[in-house]
Amino acid sequence: MLLNKIKFNYSIKVLDDLFNNKKYDEAIEILNKNKNNKKLYFALLNYINDKYLLDFSHSQFYNKKLFWIIGFDQDDNIFINNFIKFYINNLNLKNIFMTDYNNFLNSGLKNITDSSIKECTFQELVQHSNLYQTSSLLETNQDNVILTTSAAFFEAPNNRYFIYPNTTKSYVYVIRNPFQLYLRYKSLNSNSQEALNKINQVQEKSLNPKDDIGIVDKILIDENRQSWPINVKSWVDENVISAYRGKVIRYEDLRESKYDMLIEILFHLKQSGLDIDLNYSLVNDYIETHVFDEDYDNNLSRQETKMILNSLDQSLLEKFEY
Repeated sequence: MLLNKIKFNYSIKVLDDLFNNKKYDEAIEILNKNKNNKKLYFALLNYINDKYLLDFSHSQFYNKKLFWIIGFDQDDNIFINNFIKFYINNLNLKNIFMTDYNNFLNSGLKNITDSSIKECTFQELVQHSNLYQTSSLLETNQDNVILTTSAAFFEAPNNRYFIYPNTTKSYVYVIRNPFQLYLRYKSLNSNSQEALNKINQVQEKSLNPKDDIGIVDKILIDENRQSWPINVKSWVDENVISAYRGKVIRYEDLRESKYDMLIEILFHLKQSGLDIDLNYSLVNDYIETHVFDEDYDNNLSRQETKMILNSLDQSLLEKFEY
C-alpha cells in the first residue's frame, strides 16, 4: 500500500512534466510500465484523465480515434455494419477495427478492474466514460476503431459525457420509423404491450458483449439506451451533431437509395479523418449481394396507433416525416 503511494506520487510528478511539455508518447510509456499493477495503473489513468485528458488542448495524447455507428435498435444498422466490414476486408485495411461498444469497453476494463467485478453500472459509466474509453484505446493495436452501440448520448454534471471530442472523430446515427419498430417487436413477441415496452425501453439494459475478441470473464455493461424519443433526441441535437461531427440517416432513405447513402457514409468517415479510399465498385458489389429488409405491413389498429403516439414526441415525428 505504502509502496503504491510512493510510486503514485513519483509517477504523477513525471506525468505532470510530460503533459506540460506535451510529450504524450513518453506519458503513455509511463502508463504501460504500470499496467501489471491494476490499482496503480487505474489511479494514474484516473489522475491524468481528470487533470488533462478532458481538456481539448491535450487532444494529441490520442493517436487512436473512435468512429461510431449508432441507432436505437442495432438491427437497423446491420446493413451498414456489414457493409463497413465488407469494405474494410475487401480493401485489406489493417489500421481499422470494428466491434461492439461493449466488447471494446471490456478490452480496457480488464486492465483497471478487479477480476471479481462482473458488471459495470450506468452510474459508473457516467463518472468514468472517458477513462474507460481511454483505457480501451490504449489497449487496441489499430489506429481507428469503429464502434456500434444503441446507447443514448448523455450530459451529466462536472463535464461528464458519453463521448468526448478528444477521442471521437465522428458518428453516424440511423433513425427508423418507430411504428415500424413497434410492428417488428410485435411480430417477434405477439404482444402489443411488450412491443410498446421496447419502444419505451422498459427492459433490462445490462448487455453481455458478443464473443468476437476473445475476452475471458466478460463484464456486463449497463447500456444507457433509453426510450426511442430520448435516444433519438440525444443524437439529432444540433449541438451534439456539431461537437462530434454527426450524420443522421433515415433508415427509409437508406433502403430507397442504398448506393447514394453508403457513399455518403464513406465520404463522411473519410472527411472526419478515417484513412479510407472511395471504391465505388465495391459499394455496388455489396448492394448486389446483400438483402435489405422491407417494411412491415402497417395493420395497426386505432387503439395501437393512439397508444404508440402517446409514448412518442410529435416534433420528432414531424421532423423526420413519420
